[in-house]
Amino acid sequence: MQSTRFCPAKINLHLEVGQKRSDGFHSIFTLFHSLDIGDTLKARADKNIHLQGSETVTPNQEDNLIIKAARLLHRECALASDQGIAFQIEKKLPAGAGLGGGSSNAAMALDLCNEIWKLGLSRNQLLALAPKLGADVAFFLKGKCCYASGIGDELSDAPEIPKQSLGLARPSILILTPQVHVDTAWAYRNLKSNRTGSWEAFKEAWNLAPGSLKAFNLAQNHFEQPVCEHFSEIAELEKELQKSSAFKIMLSGSGASLYALFLKEEDAFSELARLQGLCRYAAVAHFT
Repeated sequence: MQSTRFCPAKINLHLEVGQKRSDGFHSIFTLFHSLDIGDTLKARADKNIHLQGSETVTPNQEDNLIIKAARLLHRECALASDQGIAFQIEKKLPAGAGLGGGSSNAAMALDLCNEIWKLGLSRNQLLALAPKLGADVAFFLKGKCCYASGIGDELSDAPEIPKQSLGLARPSILILTPQVHVDTAWAYRNLKSNRTGSWEAFKEAWNLAPGSLKAFNLAQNHFEQPVCEHFSEIAELEKELQKSSAFKIMLSGSGASLYALFLKEEDAFSELARLQGLCRYAAVAHFT
């Protein structure tokens, strides 16, 4: 028997980075929202734990978060050595792009292992394991729209953008990932020391009217300035997007992806056709 999970992408609709914590990580304050683009992960019972289809992302299987998720759950539940799982991943989301592809894969791997191994673990039990794999993994087990703090693993529900937003249908999202990779550790090291935040004001505006222009006008990403200053490809792509009818353009995560929000879907597709040649990944997406 084979089971399948869709592994959605995410974008950060707001991202502030606080002070460094005693454990060496920074506190963050962000709003995650999942999208309708992503990877597909399939799995079936097997005598070993292995993965097909990730060779271009992590040549060594043991470095892949899917395998790490399976091994983590296998250890935690003290399963027999011949109780394994065979994964097959259809990768579409790029690595090192700020879209959460690896974390989404890990979350769905936990979910598939729980089903195929018949462990009966609750969603909360899986959520407790998620931070051992990565800061964003918990979000993908919860999904949709969430405020996050801590290292990104302290989640609370956030109001979703209504089906009719800004007086029209939900915005269409153009995702563009230029031909560069942004190392997350580098991005943290190069944060501006004089950065200021608007987290509480943003949350208040979002809670009152999710998806409103007021909320989007308050949205920011602390990584955007250092990343755009260092990576000319991202800065140039942002300048190109500024020529469009997008009402919000922002970096997702620590990059390298930019997203642009459009009121008209045809405008998003028009910009996709114009700019995808500059990118290693490009797509029009929608909020889930």
